[in-house]
Amino acid sequence: MNITIRKAKDLRDSLRTAINNIKFVTQVELTEFQMPVNAIAKVEEKFAKNLINRDAMLLAMYELEKHIQKGYDMSEIGIMMSDIDLLKNQIEFFEDLVQRPVMEEMSSVTGKLEKIRKSENINNTLTVNVLTQEDIDGFTQVIAQSKRSMNQLEDQILEMSLRTELPVTEQTIKTLTENGII
Repeated sequence: MNITIRKAKDLRDSLRTAINNIKFVTQVELTEFQMPVNAIAKVEEKFAKNLINRDAMLLAMYELEKHIQKGYDMSEIGIMMSDIDLLKNQIEFFEDLVQRPVMEEMSSVTGKLEKIRKSENINNTLTVNVLTQEDIDGFTQVIAQSKRSMNQLEDQILEMSLRTELPVTEQTIKTLTENGII
């Protein structure tokens, strides 16, 4: 059976959730009226079944993950995801820069420096922002272009995820079916 990358990712995520929801009870509370052997055996049996089921689901989940990665390689989705990470990094960096204050007019800076020169305190300094409004405007353009490029790549990834089909073993199909995932 073949499934799309998108479906494989959904099934993998469903398996991960199902695995995380399995309860592994390792204790039993007994009353004086219970047969300890029977109560312990019941908990042990449930534990063993859960362990077998967990192992089967884990194998199925990682089989799907391997096929997803192979599908990424075949369709170059992995490369596009790296490009998206680069764009996210650029956006984050430049969004920080556009929040910074812009440089004051040079006449204001020289006036303040002149005041410092005339003051009697020799430890006075002046902190000057070096980014101009043109710099901020340029960074804003970089952010906008990066967001557009990222959206285009995400659309391409979605399209490829829906088109690229991956093989799934019968054992994985059986595990998914037995656990109500498909």
